[in-house]
Amino acid sequence: MNHPLLPALPVTSSSRHNRRSGLLGRAQGNLAVLGAALLLGLAGQAAAVTLVQSATYTVTGASVKDVAWFPEGKRAVVAADSTVLLLDSQGKVQRQWLAFDRPVTDVAVSPDGLYVAARTRAQVAVWRVSDGRELQRKSLKGGRDLGFTGTGEVLLLDTALNALNIQTGRQRLILDQEQAPAELYVSANGTRAVLIWEASAQLVTTAAPSKPLVERELDESESVRQVEFSPDGKTAVILTDVSFVITEGADPVELPEDVDKYGAIALLDNENVSYFDGESVQKYSLTSGEAVGEKVSAELGGTPRAGGQNLLISFGDSEKVQILDAETFAVKASFTPLSGNVTVGGFLPTGQVLAGIGEAREFGVTGAKTVPNLPKAVRILKMAGGNLWASNAESVGIIKNGRYTKLVDLPEDRGGRALELNAAGTFAVATSYEGLSVVSLATGKITKALSAEQLKMEDVHEAIPTPDGKALILIPHTGDVVRYELSTGKQTLAYAVAKGDEPLRLAMSAGGTLVVTLTNDTEDRIALIKPGSTKAFKTVPVPGYIEAVALSPDGKTLAVSLSSAPQGVLLIDVATGNIVARGPHLALGTPVVAWSANGKQLLIGAGVYGREGSVNVLDVR
Repeated sequence: MNHPLLPALPVTSSSRHNRRSGLLGRAQGNLAVLGAALLLGLAGQAAAVTLVQSATYTVTGASVKDVAWFPEGKRAVVAADSTVLLLDSQGKVQRQWLAFDRPVTDVAVSPDGLYVAARTRAQVAVWRVSDGRELQRKSLKGGRDLGFTGTGEVLLLDTALNALNIQTGRQRLILDQEQAPAELYVSANGTRAVLIWEASAQLVTTAAPSKPLVERELDESESVRQVEFSPDGKTAVILTDVSFVITEGADPVELPEDVDKYGAIALLDNENVSYFDGESVQKYSLTSGEAVGEKVSAELGGTPRAGGQNLLISFGDSEKVQILDAETFAVKASFTPLSGNVTVGGFLPTGQVLAGIGEAREFGVTGAKTVPNLPKAVRILKMAGGNLWASNAESVGIIKNGRYTKLVDLPEDRGGRALELNAAGTFAVATSYEGLSVVSLATGKITKALSAEQLKMEDVHEAIPTPDGKALILIPHTGDVVRYELSTGKQTLAYAVAKGDEPLRLAMSAGGTLVVTLTNDTEDRIALIKPGSTKAFKTVPVPGYIEAVALSPDGKTLAVSLSSAPQGVLLIDVATGNIVARGPHLALGTPVVAWSANGKQLLIGAGVYGREGSVNVLDVR
């Protein structure tokens, strides 16, 4: 299957983004180009509800997990969320593949520069660079690592180590499940690899991975932070608790204690390794491990990777990918990749979209703007009864008339991780694993603050107020879902969890119907429990991993956000447990799903698979 391929940006004036400081806003309106594909109801039958894509908004701030230079050192491939980007040395996008529905964990360029490979934990894809054509796509069983060999095969590590022929698609077993290492790193020229085992690191040739050239034992407590190769591939530096150098034909060389795993390394030549501590860089000899020259000031925003043309590329979870001069560390170019999802989002009571990564901003046709007084570190937005609540790690507040007002500061270890409301939006419970705080909208005060110890729980995984605000429904660390009476402290069974199931999330309608999401080794499900019962009257299996749930304002419909599923959104009728609509395949999982105050729109905090976007608004018809 060939996946969407976008040419160099910008293509036309309509493809240009309205660039703002750290954030892009784009309202695309009704997307006629999608046609019936996104008029999404129940396939094969008349649907009671349909979902129609209404608008898409895009923010920057993708997480970049890996980069790989081309052999000539003038281009690089970047893994940004679920997208693979080809950048030139000026930071311009030459090509992009919107090819996955999970984060890309590893990318590689063939030694001849003709092919690019990328993978998630579930799939690998290989493309021809000249025209962007997808040559191969294979399913995987976990793992994160890949790399090209010198002969053009792709080494893949999941439960076993295999070599993929990119022309025929055939896979050759190299090391079976019992012999396979835990981690794989391959040199850019494809000649060598480092295999990380539980108790050792081995430098091997890609032609004979089962025959180590050199081996160094690892302590059980050592965790590998980074592995980089010299340009000739004959030497690798392993950044760990006790960092070291392994070179073909030589004993391992330990690096000084200053080279710890909290910094980063890059190898610009075959003689030295450069160690970056965040503020400066120091070179060390690959043969002796001793410092070479003096420290030089160098502030990097992420992990560096050396390429040809005397360049470094810096990447990570920060906003920007930077291309730097390897001698002066001056920034020559930077690029801020678009995100495939957001971490916080919702509707304002008046219908505008509020979303972002780290900082929530209000979107409109003219771009994005801040909400007065809203803290930048807002983690959660929740609305019920027309009341929009916001929470960060330290406080809980309300957004009204376009402004944020803080209600309470949260006691230490009594909230900040999650926030849930009763159906009327008049009570909120903020939870952390260590405890919780109940907040009243009427008084603007905390009415109850409880520790996990007071609740007689190891920790608190989730909590939601009952409709009247007099009790809480709690998910403990283990065991059944319980009801806690706030006035007496009495605990009773709310839902009996079956053996093998783990409850994760809660929702509760104004009428008292309880929603519990469940996961086990084989599937995720949704349990619906009527008031007064401790057993589900309907359990609904879903085709993916449940990321978030939200009840409509009238409590009749449950919206479910799924990851790694052909339909990323489900609408479930709460009275019957029937699925009444299915939404689009999403580019990434998202913890953000929210209804508008009138129940006519649904916000999903992720892009649609195969298209740019971070937030999608769906009309509910």
